[in-house]
Amino acid sequence: GIVSLPGSKSISNRALLLASFCDGSTTVRNVLESEDTEVMINALNRLGVDININKEQHTCHIVGNSQLHNAKNPNSEHLFLEMGNAGTVIRPLTAMLSFGEGKYVLDGVKRMRERPIYDLVQSLQQLGCGVTCINGFPPVTIDTNVRYTHAPPLHVLHTEPLLISDTKGPSGNQVNISGNISSQYLSSLLMAAPLAQSDITIHLNSPLNSAPYIDLTLQVMKAFGVSVIVKPNKTSFFIRKDEVYHSPRGEYVYFLALGAICGGPITVVGCGTTSIQGDKHFGTILEKMGAHVQWGENNITVSSPQKGCRLKGIDVDCSDIPDAAMTLAVVALFAKGTTTLRNIGSWRLKECDRLKAMVTELNKLQQRHNIGKNHIPCDENEDNDEKIAEKIAVEGFDCLTIHPPPLGSDGFPLMTTRVSINTYQDHRMAMCFSLIACTKVRVTIQDPDCTKKTFPSFFKELNRITTHTNIEPSTHDLT
Repeated sequence: GIVSLPGSKSISNRALLLASFCDGSTTVRNVLESEDTEVMINALNRLGVDININKEQHTCHIVGNSQLHNAKNPNSEHLFLEMGNAGTVIRPLTAMLSFGEGKYVLDGVKRMRERPIYDLVQSLQQLGCGVTCINGFPPVTIDTNVRYTHAPPLHVLHTEPLLISDTKGPSGNQVNISGNISSQYLSSLLMAAPLAQSDITIHLNSPLNSAPYIDLTLQVMKAFGVSVIVKPNKTSFFIRKDEVYHSPRGEYVYFLALGAICGGPITVVGCGTTSIQGDKHFGTILEKMGAHVQWGENNITVSSPQKGCRLKGIDVDCSDIPDAAMTLAVVALFAKGTTTLRNIGSWRLKECDRLKAMVTELNKLQQRHNIGKNHIPCDENEDNDEKIAEKIAVEGFDCLTIHPPPLGSDGFPLMTTRVSINTYQDHRMAMCFSLIACTKVRVTIQDPDCTKKTFPSFFKELNRITTHTNIEPSTHDLT
């Protein structure tokens, strides 16, 4: 038989936590629906993190905050956070909040008060964090205005009071932690370390149990942009002070698409063969369409097909990359043959009805006076059986079919020379249609500021890596 397994609690809670400590937004897919993840989500909500849950799609959309604290009144009484019996919540959250701002009490059910946390608390005190517990067990009390200056056994380099304006938390350079009681202690320190003011080296003072969980922690941290230097046999871990969590966004697909349609090569760093971001499969689809794709562990390079070749249309299931599929619809304009994107019914439930919106805006690109005419090939090796369709885009119940215009003598599709794109206050509409401006079409993007939701610098990045963009200058600041 076939068994469909739910998402992982360990991955879900790590991803939810790190996404909350990023500036910007992150969508986490296949989130486990469980008591422990519910405890994490409720605690993050209490801290002011905006989390939108879609139970049908098993996703969480998190709008992060790089300095979590009691935003309403950080100097008020301690903010109470209910931890239930979730060790995967209280331990990492204790470490992360200890490096932030504010006052907190983390407590749970009776059994939680019987689960040790002293080793983690002692290690945090070594780093100067103002964190205490009762006889080695929860409840845990955090006051980031308190600094430990004589916490044995290691000397803390900086002992001045923590300033509210600081972007980093307590300092320290060396810390010991046990590895044989719970791997969650080490995972918690690792995830909190990038919030410190200095480089941190974590030493294990006992053999490491559950090493695969540490590998998992390191992999999730890497997905959020943080690298850890690991000594052989995992006896010590080094984290640089300039490491910063970034949302593992799918916005890189726009630049991969640009490489496929406008020559390239374009290299995107931060995604690759080791990435856990689902949108990396976008590169695989571009490959199937004929683009030249080079894969690295942490980078992808894309360029157009070799001279004399074109991208080719594709029939593809987009259920794993629904957001990236919007950009694929634009790439399809440059392909030879029909492209059909399937299983994208979720588009109708996004920031706008994306399926209807994509059809409307794609069809604005049609050269109306050429509908039904045979295309005159610009290359003697190109067949001349392409007839300009009445509509570029045709909407299905949960699919989208694109009939691309034939290519002109300049190598670009025969489209209208000027178009105004309505974004429907949807950031992805703005970004994917902006790629067309890298051809001879002059594009006006209505409400370009909607890109601030996920990628505020998108237009500056697009302008930086292209020789020209035909976006109306009155619409954005491209300097």
